[in-house]
Amino acid sequence: MKLTSSIGAGLIAIVLTTAAQAAFISGNVNFLGGAVLQDTGGATTTNLSSAAGVKSWVAPRVLDGSGSFAGLAANTPVTFTAPWVFNPSTAVTPLWSVGGFTFNLASSFIAVQNNGFLSIGGTGTVSGPAGFEPTAGTWFFSTQGTASDDQTFSWSSSTTANGRRVPDGGKTLALLGTALLGLQGLRRKLHVR
Repeated sequence: MKLTSSIGAGLIAIVLTTAAQAAFISGNVNFLGGAVLQDTGGATTTNLSSAAGVKSWVAPRVLDGSGSFAGLAANTPVTFTAPWVFNPSTAVTPLWSVGGFTFNLASSFIAVQNNGFLSIGGTGTVSGPAGFEPTAGTWFFSTQGTASDDQTFSWSSSTTANGRRVPDGGKTLALLGTALLGLQGLRRKLHVR
């Protein structure tokens, strides 16, 4: 019985120590730049009401950051995946990356789309450099007005990491259950001698 209790206490200590070593990502990071939009067929469009995705990004960069993103300097170049199709919603891994942070977009939705304004929202996972846990986050993208002569729209976006663990689909609970069953089996084996 003492051996089982010692093993159980050791496992709990390992789990608690591991969980305490990494921090969840929190705060906001804001981006801006230019974008060439595409319609549902992939052709370039200058009409916001027919846009279905971003064909290419033009000079995306950090505007500012707070919380975990506070160390990202203004005007730092950001890598965005292109094309990015938002109608229909598509997952993009990663949608953006900068300074060791990445955002994997799971899904998106059109909040507003008309001739003068386009606003897209989405959810996903923010990952960071060593020391950070993958964290649930939200993404917002907007553009308005008309395209410039080179068919580029100016845009802005923000990503918010909410400091919460990304759901793991029950894997942690299954692992804990398996460990407890193993401890119960070990306990029975030690008592049977």
